[in-house]
Amino acid sequence: MSEILTKEQIDQLLAGGGLGETPPPAGNAAPVLPKDGDSAALEKPLALFAQQASGVLATVLSRKVSIAIRTCARAEAAHAGKILPGENIAISLPFTAGLQGEMHLLLGKRAAAMVGDLMLMQPDGGEFGPDQMDAVTELSNQVASSYATALGAERGVKTLAGPARIAAFVPDAPPVPWNRCFIMTGSMAVEGTEETPVAVLIPESIGMQLAGKNRPEDPTGEGSPQPCSMNPPQPEFVESPRPAAVGSARSSGREQDNIELLLDVDLDVSIQLGSTTLSIKRVLDLAPGSVVELDRMAGEPVDLLVNNKAVAKGEVVVIDESFGIRILSLVSPEERIKSLR
Repeated sequence: MSEILTKEQIDQLLAGGGLGETPPPAGNAAPVLPKDGDSAALEKPLALFAQQASGVLATVLSRKVSIAIRTCARAEAAHAGKILPGENIAISLPFTAGLQGEMHLLLGKRAAAMVGDLMLMQPDGGEFGPDQMDAVTELSNQVASSYATALGAERGVKTLAGPARIAAFVPDAPPVPWNRCFIMTGSMAVEGTEETPVAVLIPESIGMQLAGKNRPEDPTGEGSPQPCSMNPPQPEFVESPRPAAVGSARSSGREQDNIELLLDVDLDVSIQLGSTTLSIKRVLDLAPGSVVELDRMAGEPVDLLVNNKAVAKGEVVVIDESFGIRILSLVSPEERIKSLR
């Protein structure tokens, strides 16, 4: 090799490549755009999203899960077809309070099928069918709910998520125009499986809210000049301000946070049409066609039980081809206390 470097070799060294190496072909990866102030302000709330999503997936799948953020920038049309390889899905996560709008999680179909099979505790079949879609939808609901709770607790604004939706992702027809959104790219690693790329599309409207510039409570966009501040909101953002002592206000805030932590806990709900007592002989004599008489008259309200405790009474209705119950009255606190004895 000559000791005198050519202009091309000097340019290659300045570009960070080694001599003799073939420069990577352009267009094989999504372009990395320079960060602006808004993109940088999104890093903290998106890091919280990755943290909550990792925690929910690890709990449900009983495996170690890590979601890492690599880039966050304004999107452009050049991202189309370069974010994720192969066929992908878009999981829309809407928010109904605290934030207005929805984020779109992009995930490969193969990875979604793997997560669905793990949740269903069945071998990985590689097919993203109806069962896997239902499983991923339920998992997405839990992720969105966990993120909304955590984000609301940090910002002091009640934040709620709506039901998730799944659709095929078409790069040329994204759920939000490329020039009107931010994009977060990263990766998801589930213990025992290969690392897979993920991305999140954040429309400008919800991106500005996450950046602290345009909350639903401040539609003018003249909020705090610190874009990603996680400090408690100013008084104008408090939903129901009441005159109270400082100590009691702080206590009330802590109690509200504690209550919100329980909002996603699942409870067993059942309807009791009636009951009766049968001897062992009569139970053994039961056969198809046997009639068991209950201790409730026709037309009487049925009981709504939550964790085997009666909380309401209602009447049975039919919705399409399913049974339901129309609430007629709620059990008084005194009766609830009596039921605990």
